[in-house]
Amino acid sequence: ITAWVKPSQIQSDYSGIVMNYAGTANAGGLNVRQNNELGYHWPGGSWSWSSGLILTPGEWAHVALVITPTSATIYKNGVGRTQAIALSACEFRELTIGSYRDWTNRTFKGLIDEVCFYNRSLSQAEIRESMHLTKSGIYADNLIAYYQFNENEGLVQDKMGIDHASLVAGAARSSSSVPVAGGVSDRLTINSSNATTFPNTQVTMKFSSTGTNPNGEIVVSRL
Repeated sequence: ITAWVKPSQIQSDYSGIVMNYAGTANAGGLNVRQNNELGYHWPGGSWSWSSGLILTPGEWAHVALVITPTSATIYKNGVGRTQAIALSACEFRELTIGSYRDWTNRTFKGLIDEVCFYNRSLSQAEIRESMHLTKSGIYADNLIAYYQFNENEGLVQDKMGIDHASLVAGAARSSSSVPVAGGVSDRLTINSSNATTFPNTQVTMKFSSTGTNPNGEIVVSRL
């Protein structure tokens, strides 16, 4: 599960970002714990696990939940925190966006955009490269539901299929400043101050020889 979120305030504990519906036996999805910390629910998982990733009111953040049989990883802006734990399969008959399974006291307050639901576990590289891009080509592989909220009225269209969504319980469309568009990305590891060119985005970066180099991965997106 991936999405962009912009909380307007400190959320109620365990407010839902993307969750399965209440008619399913076991809760599964991405939520917000105490003090705007990102968390998750999943069969066999630990809803009390602390990711240490905090959402700031008034700021857009890219968030993701990646589940494997042996781990749950939550990402904020491409930085992940992993809990090693044995997890079971989770049933998703329906999705709720911005709500923990329709509990009225666990409703997300703020904006949500670019919601994606995949049928496989994404890698860190895939999340980092695609977070600022609308989903097409290789970044749409195994994407089974995609909500951009670009319609002026009516249903929220599922761009990948027919699982369209309805706005309920006071949810409404709003103009979005989310930093997402069509474009290209580059991902390189930089361990020096030498000038480095990112081929797809046509960007060149040079870091100060007297400062601290990234000594790690840099992702550049051109929108």
